[in-house]
Amino acid sequence: MQLIRQGRNLGVLAILAAMSILAFSGEATVHAGSQHAPILITSDSGFTSDNGVVGGRGASDDPYLISGWDIGPGNWGNLPAWDYGIMIANTTAYFTISDVTVFCNCNNGIVLSQIENGVVQDSQVSVPGVGVKVDTSDNFQITGNSIASGDSKVISLTNSESFDVSYNRLQGGEDAVVGSSVSDASIVGNSGGAEGGIVLDNVSGLLISQNNLSGHVSIAVLSCGNVTIDNNTASAFDEGIAVSDCSNVLVSNNNASNMPYGNGISLGESSSIEVTSNNLSKDTNGIVLGYYATGNNVTNNAITNNQCGIAIDPTALGQNYIANNAFQGNVNDTCDPDFSSATTSGTSDSSVNPSTLKPHQPILIDGLGGFTASNGVTAGDGTSGNPFIIQGWSIDASGANGIEIRNLPNAWSTPVFFVVRNVFIHSESNSSADIVIDSVQGSQEACFECRNNIFNGVIANSTLVDNAEGIVISSSANIEVSGLSIKNTNIAIDCTNYSQFLQIRTNIISDSRYGVYMRCIINDIFYNTIRDTDYGIMLVNSGSIDAEHNSISTPRGFTLQGTGNVVMASNQISGGAGFTTQLFQYGIDMTVPQDVSVEDNLITNTGPTQGQNGPAGVKVEGCGVDPVTGQPSSCNTVIVGNTISVGNATGVALFPSSGVEVFHNNFMNNMIQAFDQSGLNTWDNGYPSGGNFWCDYTAVDNCSGPQQNICPSPDGIGDAPYVFNYNQDNYPLTKPY
Repeated sequence: MQLIRQGRNLGVLAILAAMSILAFSGEATVHAGSQHAPILITSDSGFTSDNGVVGGRGASDDPYLISGWDIGPGNWGNLPAWDYGIMIANTTAYFTISDVTVFCNCNNGIVLSQIENGVVQDSQVSVPGVGVKVDTSDNFQITGNSIASGDSKVISLTNSESFDVSYNRLQGGEDAVVGSSVSDASIVGNSGGAEGGIVLDNVSGLLISQNNLSGHVSIAVLSCGNVTIDNNTASAFDEGIAVSDCSNVLVSNNNASNMPYGNGISLGESSSIEVTSNNLSKDTNGIVLGYYATGNNVTNNAITNNQCGIAIDPTALGQNYIANNAFQGNVNDTCDPDFSSATTSGTSDSSVNPSTLKPHQPILIDGLGGFTASNGVTAGDGTSGNPFIIQGWSIDASGANGIEIRNLPNAWSTPVFFVVRNVFIHSESNSSADIVIDSVQGSQEACFECRNNIFNGVIANSTLVDNAEGIVISSSANIEVSGLSIKNTNIAIDCTNYSQFLQIRTNIISDSRYGVYMRCIINDIFYNTIRDTDYGIMLVNSGSIDAEHNSISTPRGFTLQGTGNVVMASNQISGGAGFTTQLFQYGIDMTVPQDVSVEDNLITNTGPTQGQNGPAGVKVEGCGVDPVTGQPSSCNTVIVGNTISVGNATGVALFPSSGVEVFHNNFMNNMIQAFDQSGLNTWDNGYPSGGNFWCDYTAVDNCSGPQQNICPSPDGIGDAPYVFNYNQDNYPLTKPY
């Protein structure tokens, strides 16, 4: 299955230098250890006393130890005398470099290339080139060191995963920490500064926390997903924290202040970013929602004494959820990024500003002849190149549906095209719908996922509040619903009577009972933000649904009942209080699913749950019963590549079912990691692909092979199965997937 990834590539994130390069002074604290020549180890057999090994046997509980050496000074001429101080390559044995000084005229201080299981700690590195360079490696740690570079990178990381860079003192050079194609790692507690701080591209699964690094940019991430940037001090000249071409990123509890010529936090071409509980003060712009930053949440930030509190690019206007921020002392609370005009101060970003709209009575268009000026049509003739336009109205829907379009002629012979945009629909009675599309059929040649598709109906960039339902689509096809802000309804988006070929994108839904309720087929649900609802997305007797890149913070994330051929991928699902329900119940709940893929989602909960037995990150309940055998029928459902951390709940719970495949998931800190009542499902993908990562797995990895009997030969798979209620993972992974 090929997943659809949206978004533009900004290209290279430029870090412009406005200060002179920190010259390498050649000063370092002199180590009292013994002198040693540069160390080169190119295989496990190279860990010898001649190569500086002073102890250990290369095991996890007794690593080879390289300690107590001074390497340097080399030849302090114009050109580096040595390529490296220490280089270790092509090894899998456990080793530790500790209490070593590398003070030399070297291209690289310490190099780790294609290694596993290494530690560099409590050492001093001071070189004119790269301080510590790592490539194509995993399961390593760089911690507690003092590292300085003259005119290059202090720490360089490429094509690596499962590592920890923590509590280092970093000085000088182009960037303090630079990384490309890295994943599943933590960068925590580092301090100091360089021309750039932490600059990363093509990254996923990272925790960036408690760092205090100064530079032109303190933290920059490009082309990323599933990243947490929390509790950092961003001391920068130009950008405190920059997020570009990313999705599913949490930016929280950071202090990005005192940048009179720069931005505290900026987002560009990114979606599903949570910017919350940050302190932004005395910056040019506290927060920038830049070019095509859509579907993001900006909440509960302290934004004070900036030239502009939140600067919003025209392409991002009305496309983000902004609420409960504390503004004080800003010249403008919200504005264009270049201050060309200030918008209304406040704490919420509506799709439209009601004060600029004209009042209009409820609109009913019944058939093609209803598209008239008296019915709010402001332009167009209904053709694909010149659709009917309904825009610029403020409508009180207390006594009737706000806008209802129904009974258009058969679009196969007489296609009709219309756009509803820039309207504000509200109600005092909470008894009607804001917008109803009924019996509007799409064009015969419609391919709603094709680049050149023209939707017959488009509902866009509008605000719908305080009614029984936001938008209802019934018996219709080839409709786009995008850029809506829907609040305080029973059902925000209701698709019924098997409507088809719908795209529901970049909407912001809050304070409702149901976010999206579908009884439809062949629909896309992409890049929506749903929060403070009892149910996020509910699919009932639906099929061919693709739901990707949504951010859902509700007690119940996805609910599937009798639904098949569904993809739920790359969504960020977190437990949160709902409209009437406060306690977490599940991230994804599937009842009688068929042909469902749950892939690459982040499912989390840190709050209280509705008891200890029922709640789960992912729950499957029954797939029907074979009438002959009486056994559960196959669900043909796969749960793969997800990270599940739901606290006081079960990670994945499979009630009577079969044909569910669960592999390559990360089970992190769940009260009960997994439950399989029937025992008829599979929890690994065979050998050598492997099963899941279980944070509480305690067995060792010394062997390999389908029977794990080729020893010693570790393969990243535990030597014993991970056993839980009524089933087991035969090939548990020893590091996160």
